Amino acid sequence: METKTLKIKNDSIKVASEWEHNMIVKCFVKESKGRFFAIDFLKKNGELRHMICRTGVTKHLRGGNKTTPDTAITVFDVEKKQYRCFYPASVVSFKCGDYVYE
Repeated sequence: METKTLKIKNDSIKVASEWEHNMIVKCFVKESKGRFFAIDFLKKNGELRHMICRTGVTKHLRGGNKTTPDTAITVFDVEKKQYRCFYPASVVSFKCGDYVYE
């Protein structure tokens, strides 16, 4: 894995391991607490997707069982107005407020 950098205002932290990367992405999504954030990730077919999204949206749920694996993170894409999933390991960059992860 290539080294990524977490930037918070004027400070930066180097992230070297895949485990650290996955934990940072999961924590960022959880700590966004429904705020909008931008994320770039690689889709399963290798295509890069940019998404403006948020968590906690329940308006468009139709009931039924969750069909995605527990390792995938489900968010609501505000541009396409649909739910989307991504794996933390596939994230290329993340931005929410003063937090930037590249």
